[in-house]
Amino acid sequence: MKGKKKRTRKPSDGSVFKRGRKWAYAFPGPPHPLTGVRDRITKSGYETEDEAWEGMAEARAALATETYVKPSRATIDDFFEAFFPYVRTVAEPTTAANYEALARTYVMPIVGKRLIQDFVPSVVAALYEFLLTEGRQKRNTNWEMYELWKAATAANLEVRPRELVDKVGVSYAGARRAVRRVRSRPDPQASCSRARSEDRQERAHHARCRDAGGRYISLNPIRSVKAPSVPRRNHNTWTPEQLMLFLEHAQHHRWYALWVLEASTGVRRSELCGVELRLSIW
Repeated sequence: MKGKKKRTRKPSDGSVFKRGRKWAYAFPGPPHPLTGVRDRITKSGYETEDEAWEGMAEARAALATETYVKPSRATIDDFFEAFFPYVRTVAEPTTAANYEALARTYVMPIVGKRLIQDFVPSVVAALYEFLLTEGRQKRNTNWEMYELWKAATAANLEVRPRELVDKVGVSYAGARRAVRRVRSRPDPQASCSRARSEDRQERAHHARCRDAGGRYISLNPIRSVKAPSVPRRNHNTWTPEQLMLFLEHAQHHRWYALWVLEASTGVRRSELCGVELRLSIW
């Protein structure tokens, strides 16, 4: 017969006690570096007394390595709502808008109700997998309004709330909110490609989890998970022969020098537009 599990030695300045049907621990934390006041560190919810003693030992070890974080009931939604105003003050407006749009579209509806301290690597991996396989949202009024806005933008027209009310059937207040948010909202019908899930979302998650460090979580769970990849689409490109044929055909065009520059350097489209503007001036 196996003997009872040996309990770790009880610290003289800590205690374990019953709180309702669960067990809890409490002990004085380290003194504040400025005031010297020692906060009381406590945590409950353990099924047995031994688990509470073990939890206290883990908390003390985390304090010794400066990785301890105070238990919190804050959810991922709570953290994002506090993060959005902050990031608007430290990032470019478009970057802040992209962070918020990605979070509200792809993260908060799925894991927003979870405690942020439960956002462990296994949850991150499951979120990536879900976004890549089932992230496409069903057609809804938000999508219909987005489509109307996109078509109007392509035609250099402005969509007014009253038009959305008439064509989609939403309330006027809902249409006004849609007009305000649609410019920064990603395509709600698009599932997360590798570029979005691995690049944009992962960088956004890193920024958020880095900000959360020391407040809600001790380690960044994003660093432990590599975003899954999907096959990249093949791009149809011209062969050297086709490119030479095009340049020969366009040699008398006023933008011929522009095409030669693009063919010989591979500059970005935005850079090419700048060059095009200068050429048109001449």
